[in-house]
Amino acid sequence: MRGQNPAEFIDKNAEHRRQTALAPADFTHWKAQLVAINNPVRLGFHLLTLLTGSRPNALKSARWEHLDFELRIWHFPTPKGGADRKFDIPISDELLKVLRDYEFTIGPFRQSDWVFPSLRALGHISETKEPRRRLFKWGNDLRQTFRTCAYLAQVDEISIHVLMNHRIAGVNAGYLNLIHMWPRLKSEQGKIIRKINDNFKGNKK
Repeated sequence: MRGQNPAEFIDKNAEHRRQTALAPADFTHWKAQLVAINNPVRLGFHLLTLLTGSRPNALKSARWEHLDFELRIWHFPTPKGGADRKFDIPISDELLKVLRDYEFTIGPFRQSDWVFPSLRALGHISETKEPRRRLFKWGNDLRQTFRTCAYLAQVDEISIHVLMNHRIAGVNAGYLNLIHMWPRLKSEQGKIIRKINDNFKGNKK
């Protein structure tokens, strides 16, 4: 029939998301590889990717001015999707400790405006991939790990969506008030990080 799409009757292969999260038994090996990285910025970047569940592109462009340690807010003004998708995540006690330790570890490079500055040039780090033989999980692998640990820590779905900057389906999302949700979000983030730390220690609880 004229005007009919000839591709309409072609069966397409279903697309499946690759399952690449760290398994519980992988955590100690991954951490050993991580601490062997001879670059404190890259080490901190991968650890904070895991502990926040952030998209690498949003995280690598973070600036210190976007972190409010007093109000415990980490602001991401231009994430994937642009300024219309700006979002905040809480800074729980657990995340605050890691960030403060990271500040101390990078020493003079803390003078940069960028949270993850390039050690060789002005600006922030650009390439965040590692050879798999040196660090076998990075990037979206760690984001999947955060999501999995959130489920295992029994964090509710809405909190997970907000913490990971995922869209929440349905009209009810428009009624959510982050100001009122903030204490719970901070608590839930802390639960996820504690679950990750339990895996690092080999705890099975």
